[in-house]
Formats: sequence, structure tokens, C-alpha cells
Amino acid sequence: MSITPEGKVKDQIKKILNNRKILFFMPNMSGMGATGLPDFIICIDGQMIAVEAKRDGTAKLTTKQDSTMKKLRRAGVITLLVHADNLNNFESFIFMFYYQKSKYFIHTPTGDGASSGGWEMMYPEYFSSLISFYRYKEGQEK
Repeated sequence: MSITPEGKVKDQIKKILNNRKILFFMPNMSGMGATGLPDFIICIDGQMIAVEAKRDGTAKLTTKQDSTMKKLRRAGVITLLVHADNLNNFESFIFMFYYQKSKYFIHTPTGDGASSGGWEMMYPEYFSSLISFYRYKEGQEK
């Protein structure tokens, strides 16, 4: 059985996460589940990261995927769109978030008492090719 280009990207993402022993899940998209869920749900030090894998930089999120990613960002989840052209950046992001968080990220409390906040990237331009690498801020949703 031949692996699709997107399947190869997913295999590389799994390899990166498994090599670092990072907890992740891949939601099963059987006919009974919700549609538009990201391909990977990752948890690092209590921070949820949602990853949608695509074959290359020209592939776009479906309308449902985009809507789901926006909802996740509003809930404080970091969302990433990873494809063959930015796998190295994804690996660097995971390394930096896991091992050097205090150097590259700032903890931002929500102030609403509902959660402890999340992490904001200090230098987001380093990861601009991850496309969806941004957290929801009121009035700044792309």
C-alpha cells in the first residue's frame, strides 16, 4: 500500500514526537466522530498544541478545519499547520517549547480566573512558515 504525501508528513511528525517522548494523540476520524478535528493533539507541560498535517505549503485547511482551529485558539490552544516544507521548523518549535521554553516563550495569564493562561512566542517570525502558529487574541484572528 502506497503512503500519500500527507501520510509521509504525519509519519515524520510522529517520529519527531516519539523521539522526544512527547505525549500525543491522533483523533480517529471514523464516520461517527466530529469532522474538522486536527490530525494531532499534543500536550507539553500542560499546554495543548493542535497540529493539522498537509502535504505541502500549497494545501489549505478545509472550512471545517479552519473553524475548529479558530475555536481551539480561542480556548488557548497553540495551533500549527505542518507540511513537508516546514517540518524542520516544526521540529525546532517542539525542541524549543519542550527544552528551552523560558528562553523563547512568555507565560501569559488569562486574567479571567478560568485558566492559568498559556504561552506566547517571543520571536514568532522564526516560525512564520508554520502558518497557523499564533494564538487567538481578540481582534487579531486571521
